[in-house]
Amino acid sequence: MNEENRIKITEEVVGTSLLMHLSGHLDVVSGSILEKNLAHHILSDRIAVVIDMEGVEYLSSAGLRTLLLMVKQSRRYGTQLFFCNLSSFVKDIFEVSGFNALLTIFETQEGALKQAESLR
Repeated sequence: MNEENRIKITEEVVGTSLLMHLSGHLDVVSGSILEKNLAHHILSDRIAVVIDMEGVEYLSSAGLRTLLLMVKQSRRYGTQLFFCNLSSFVKDIFEVSGFNALLTIFETQEGALKQAESLR
């Protein structure tokens, strides 16, 4: 799998929030792509970013590290990160690694967006 096809990130603005759809593999290579992309939004005073992980098929320890770094950076700059639509695979990894206690996770995109929009 080449670098361009490793992860697909699509974005849309919903109200004052940014909705990011992730699909593919989140590993060391794609993690750096996500980190650069997400850092741009965190540093641009975005109040909330909703990360829809429905299409994530693979999540490595390097991908988890990227998510942890982004959560820490978002907190430092006052941006809320919300995660939603976790596949059972990603949900299991989050539970085993303890990430479910570190992240704000919603079952649905609608629930995450509702919470994000309530921050205005």
